[in-house]
Amino acid sequence: MIKKIGLFFLCFPLVMFVIETLFFIIGWHVNCFAFIFAFILVIGYILRNTSKNIRLKSICWFVGITLASIFIGANVYDASYDGQWYHSSIIKLMNDGWNPFYHPILQQDEVPYYTNTHIWVSHYAKGMETIEAGIVALTGNLESGKTLNIFLAVSLFCFVFDFIGNFNKLDKGIIRFLVALTTTLNPVLVNQMMTHYIDYTCYVFVTIGLVCVYNIVVKKERSYMLPLLLMGFFVPTIKFNIAFWFVVILLVFIGLLYHTKRIFNKILFKNMAISVVAGFLVGAFNPYITNTVIKHNPVYPLIGEDKIDIMSIVTPQNIEGKCVFYQVNYSLAANPYSSDSRRMGNDSFFKIAKDDLMDSPKHDLQLGGFGEFFFEAMLILFIVFVMLKKDRRWKVTLISILFLYLCLFILPSGFLARYVPFFYLVPCILIGYILNAECGKYKRGLTFIAMVMLLVNSFLSLVGGTVINVQQRVQTDYIVSQIKSKQKPVYVYSQSIQMHNKLKEVGCKYQNGNISMDKKNKNQIDLIGIKMQTNLIPEDFNPAEMPLLMQKVGMFQLKFSKP
Repeated sequence: MIKKIGLFFLCFPLVMFVIETLFFIIGWHVNCFAFIFAFILVIGYILRNTSKNIRLKSICWFVGITLASIFIGANVYDASYDGQWYHSSIIKLMNDGWNPFYHPILQQDEVPYYTNTHIWVSHYAKGMETIEAGIVALTGNLESGKTLNIFLAVSLFCFVFDFIGNFNKLDKGIIRFLVALTTTLNPVLVNQMMTHYIDYTCYVFVTIGLVCVYNIVVKKERSYMLPLLLMGFFVPTIKFNIAFWFVVILLVFIGLLYHTKRIFNKILFKNMAISVVAGFLVGAFNPYITNTVIKHNPVYPLIGEDKIDIMSIVTPQNIEGKCVFYQVNYSLAANPYSSDSRRMGNDSFFKIAKDDLMDSPKHDLQLGGFGEFFFEAMLILFIVFVMLKKDRRWKVTLISILFLYLCLFILPSGFLARYVPFFYLVPCILIGYILNAECGKYKRGLTFIAMVMLLVNSFLSLVGGTVINVQQRVQTDYIVSQIKSKQKPVYVYSQSIQMHNKLKEVGCKYQNGNISMDKKNKNQIDLIGIKMQTNLIPEDFNPAEMPLLMQKVGMFQLKFSKP
């Protein structure tokens, strides 16, 4: 059953994307039929040749998890900056009928609320947003697009749990569960799961891709070919660097399998190549082909004559100008630090401060993106690993983790965990190898301690993220209700598509302003993700109508400032 659940929640959204791509090609737009067709097709494929009893149980699981995921995704508000801004812009535009194949470049007046949103909407890959728009088309709730993140997290856990069963010493109830849970709860994934951020998908698809390759090459299981080809078609449509890592890491893994087992699957190699190329040419027609035709640069605006520098703003001052080797290793050892932290940098490595805990659930951490105890856990695991018997399997494992480490230096900004989330596989590989090896109790005990430290990182991110999302919902709903009750003209200046969407859904009469150009006097409400500017003052907000959390908890209260 675990395998079927994993396959369903991977293939269902990816088949949905294929259908939506066909809709674009024939001149249609995103609609709810893609969701319905994909759901039926994938159930039929996965449950073919199964008994009636298994089919019934499986469908109950599929439907139950789907409904629960939609409920969570729709009711948790995205508190991230980019998620509320251009990611949501893409989803909203697609849901409103935009076809990026035949109308690839949008003008500024077609994408409201901010001056340069149209650049990122027009020229960035938009695969995840396409699927999310299909979910929104079914539910009518813009927030529900985050359901896709839950689908992928569920699928990742199931794939890893099923894979661990191949190793005798790991195939024990609690050990198998803990290793699978640790592998799944990468802090990058946890921090971004309730947002429209997409960086975590690199980790999900690389990990599931490795499992699929192993099962196809070593176990000769052909059932993993379709999900691998669907991923190959889809990853170019998420982000260029994600497609790059997916291809490079899987090719190296295929090479390692050939080196150790003298097995090479020509059909797998050919099919992977075809699916990835098709992904770039068809699935990612917008942006790579449209950018090439219009801007003569497939990855505009990141490189080229008219490039927009986004790297300098994500580099902390305390590593700016340093060599790449220093930046990467500093970030791996540092505690979590984000751009809106109260400190300028993070100079502590073996102690935990309040600021570390406050920063750990942030969606775009600039340093220490794998959590507070990641460095300490890695030290423990590597020391234990070095003490084990140096056989051929040990050497192959060492080569694997060294390769993943070297990957941090290939593309720019390897110090950002969200750009290289696959590195979290290193401690997971070490945990699996040590627990499956012949070693003493104290070595296994140290390994469990390291695993608990990694789970604590994930738990801190999960708890902190929950608090952030609750705060975002409470404050947003209160602001919307107060604006709705006003008789005087209300001006709202915000890049948050969610905020504007919620104001319109409840019938608020307000005037939208341009943040950069509008010169009216305005106050600023310091919300978590995107600050909101308005002509309302603190006295315009009725304290009697405040939710209980805002009345009792200081961090939930609205904070005003001058822009």
